[in-house]
Amino acid sequence: MFSDLTVYSTPKFQHAQMVLALLQLALKKAGMMDEARRLDGLDITNSDMAKGAILVLRAMNVQATGARQAHSMAMTAMHDAIGSAPAHN
Repeated sequence: MFSDLTVYSTPKFQHAQMVLALLQLALKKAGMMDEARRLDGLDITNSDMAKGAILVLRAMNVQATGARQAHSMAMTAMHDAIGSAPAHN
């Protein structure tokens, strides 16, 4: 999920990617392997990918306490990243 070769347009996209990786680990630790696999291949390098990640996150039903907190952090990070994206003319 996380690659050293990925280029992020803002630091907030990189932060969002790291929080998503944290969520994936929390889901695996909670035994939610199917939910964790849903995050495979998401590279949060731009607003469109962050919006797609939000759709994936919204579809999840995370009940485990630690994973639920990481899920909330991931949602916040995606919204923050979208808000920090440079405007395109």
